[in-house]
Amino acid sequence: MMLIMLVLAVHQSAGQGITDEDHIQRIKQNSLSIQTGVGFAVVNPQGSFRDALVAVGGPDVGLGVNLHLGYHLQHSPVWIVGAFTPTFMGGTYVTVPFDGGLFSSREITSQTMIMPFTVGVRIQPDVAHVLYPYAETFVGITAMSASATYRESRRNQSSERRENRVDAAVNYGVGVGLALNVADVVSLPNSLQRFTVDASMRYLRGGALDVVRGVVDATTTDFVWQRTASSNMVAFALGLTVQF
Repeated sequence: MMLIMLVLAVHQSAGQGITDEDHIQRIKQNSLSIQTGVGFAVVNPQGSFRDALVAVGGPDVGLGVNLHLGYHLQHSPVWIVGAFTPTFMGGTYVTVPFDGGLFSSREITSQTMIMPFTVGVRIQPDVAHVLYPYAETFVGITAMSASATYRESRRNQSSERRENRVDAAVNYGVGVGLALNVADVVSLPNSLQRFTVDASMRYLRGGALDVVRGVVDATTTDFVWQRTASSNMVAFALGLTVQF
């Protein structure tokens, strides 16, 4: 009798294990409503925007962080996605000796940051719960913060002058990307979190913005603000996304 009860208990336990595994596989088929992600971004200004940054001594490539948040329209491949990509576009530092002597100098530093914010529609089908290719279109605002500082030191005396400008332009564009499922985390009875590695490329067209250059030499000290004809850019991003 005890042997029969032991066999029945083992059989019931095995059956329960099969049932749980089947249930987990069904949970993994679920469509999720929210996704959010963070990644590393490389931004390449285009046309007059690139020319203006190079003219003021800045780099023609910026490094930043890509943040996004999306909502899935259920029973469709459509997502509503907002993205924010603060990007440092470099700066300049120039110093020259001053007539005041060994410990006297004049210096100018300048730096520029761009911050594209977009909201758009993404078509992102689910391919076997492994691949998630997507295409998107969006509209938004590109904000720019530029600053320049002049410092003059004469032995024990120093002075400083600073200029800051914040500018913004409307942007719009298109993008493509691919997300690869790297892990599904299931918590019974029915919770699922999906982690993906996400790579994307986006092209943004935008309006004019101000960039700054500091000029300092033996006779001249000045800030030169240059208005770009556009703020077009191509942004590449690689990061981690979680759906839940």
